[in-house]
Amino acid sequence: MRQYILSASAPWDDLRFSWEGVKTTMRMFNVLWNVYKFPLPYMALDGYKPAEKDGVWDPSAVEAHVKEFCREDRWLISRINSLAETVSAEMEVCNLHRATRPISTFVLDELSRWYVQLVRPRMWLEEDSVSKQQAYDTIYYCMRRLLTIMAPFAPFAAEKMYQNLRLGNDPASIHMVDWFKGVDALHDPVLEEEMQIIQNFDEAVSNARQNGKRKGRWPVSEVIVASDSDAVINAVAAMNDMACDRANARKVTAVKGLWDKLEWTAVPTMKAIGKQFGRNGPKVKAFIENTDGCSLKAALAKDGKVPFTDGDFSCELTDEHMTFTEKMPENIFGAQMDNAEVYVDVTLTDELEADGYAREIIRRIQEMRKQAGLAVDAKIAASAVIADERVTALVNSQHEVVAGEVRAESLSIEAGESGPEGAAEWDVDGLKVFISIKEKC
Repeated sequence: MRQYILSASAPWDDLRFSWEGVKTTMRMFNVLWNVYKFPLPYMALDGYKPAEKDGVWDPSAVEAHVKEFCREDRWLISRINSLAETVSAEMEVCNLHRATRPISTFVLDELSRWYVQLVRPRMWLEEDSVSKQQAYDTIYYCMRRLLTIMAPFAPFAAEKMYQNLRLGNDPASIHMVDWFKGVDALHDPVLEEEMQIIQNFDEAVSNARQNGKRKGRWPVSEVIVASDSDAVINAVAAMNDMACDRANARKVTAVKGLWDKLEWTAVPTMKAIGKQFGRNGPKVKAFIENTDGCSLKAALAKDGKVPFTDGDFSCELTDEHMTFTEKMPENIFGAQMDNAEVYVDVTLTDELEADGYAREIIRRIQEMRKQAGLAVDAKIAASAVIADERVTALVNSQHEVVAGEVRAESLSIEAGESGPEGAAEWDVDGLKVFISIKEKC
């Protein structure tokens, strides 16, 4: 309630109270709690211990080595320090609404919906690795910093989480910890801009997939980003591996300007043509309709004009004289992002289908593990019966991948119309799949 009231309006304005606003704020706290809980089982399993000096948490162990961390780790550390600077500046002038709102945005859009999704595969790694240790260090660092920033606005939630994260000789309460204003040297504006572009790209790919009715866990062969912005082109190039991973694409290609595989149809703007050219308007109209739309669009993009001559009549046509309609190639679907267009090729091959169905099976088995309350590192025996011989063969081609993802010591994948007694029945895009799992002792 405190967080909601502070963020809902400026301190000098009357509050328009909304229960829906309270519910939205509550959802933010639930998300934060889930983020806080997310790494704890993995940390406990690996015996993770934050850096400390005499029993007091030592953030300099992260801050001094941040350049060695993975890109997404550096980005989150930059963002939490930027957030601290923003909140501190707004607090100085009592803009409590502008101090609290960025906290919610950070929790929902950056910490939960982005960083946790990026880092989750690293925490699933069974072997010890520097990358996994860095992920632990990053999320612990950011949670400690975030709780300090949130403490004045959400004193009880911040205190509860702090008590579970504090080390033996840390201050007894979050409210005894020094205020954190951010470390300017840890702020990386270039990395933050690049990551924002990739986040925009991620949303656009999701929209294009929806247009093409292709779910996110199904891989696609290629995604194309067409843009006149150097910032967009450079970000996609610099973070191409992340772009491929987020798009679940075999390849992500950035092209400057227009994508040459698009087809464009030029449509005359008769109001402008008639007003400017009078009785010669029909000639201009016919020229636009009979000329390749792609060449007209390219000429306008390059020179801003298209010359036209017919007998004694000549003129220069601009974008006020025509508009363009886009025609996608088969199985290509597009969506807009800031300063760019994104195109997704949803054409399916046997290889892509095998990967897609395998991920569907993995998701169901993981859900069954969760429902059974199995530990993160618990080994299982699993079986899947699929009511389609072709799909069964495709999934079997991914046998090792499925077994590895679900931690199955034994895994059978067979074709059939019914599963063994006690098997759970799942619907996978209209296809019946029967799955059973059992923990291995």
